[in-house]
Amino acid sequence: MRAPAEKIEVKVVEGTAELEQAKAIRAIVFVGEQRCPYAEEFDGNDSSAQHVICFVNGEPAATMRIRYFSGFAKWERYCVLPQFRRTSAKTELVNFALDLAKNKGFHRVYFQAEQRLANFWKGHGFSTIAGGRTTRFSDREYLEFEREIHPGAQPITIFSDPMVLNRVEGKWLQPGVLDRSIARSDARSLVTNP
Repeated sequence: MRAPAEKIEVKVVEGTAELEQAKAIRAIVFVGEQRCPYAEEFDGNDSSAQHVICFVNGEPAATMRIRYFSGFAKWERYCVLPQFRRTSAKTELVNFALDLAKNKGFHRVYFQAEQRLANFWKGHGFSTIAGGRTTRFSDREYLEFEREIHPGAQPITIFSDPMVLNRVEGKWLQPGVLDRSIARSDARSLVTNP
């Protein structure tokens, strides 16, 4: 019998429940599997970062934290739960995060990963930082990776439609709650100005 097709959904975290799911994935992988001290995994940057989560058939499967700096997006805490590592979740999450950075107009992505993952990242177009610079934290050694990217065809800029700038992160092409308020305002003005 053939296995059912995977239904993959990747999105920017919206709300406390999804953030807790992302943190739970990280706790399982980094604190549980890799024995990273809790205080080092949850290092004080979660409240100021953007989080992305991937679901496989409705189950939280993978996550990534993103921080933005001058000209580049820094990917952090990328991880996939063991039972989903043979799915396309890891690649779907990478592609979503790349599109997110491109749509925000960034030209480069940077992150740190263990040497054992180098082939995976090189397969996605990343290269190690010139000179093979490494860093060490949480009892592991990491290589630095980067990838130059080209902003999307219509990156979000200060000149973008003001309503686009008000929409939910990563859903800039979908009308948001404030778009609905325009229709409400238009309807009210018809009532008051017949």
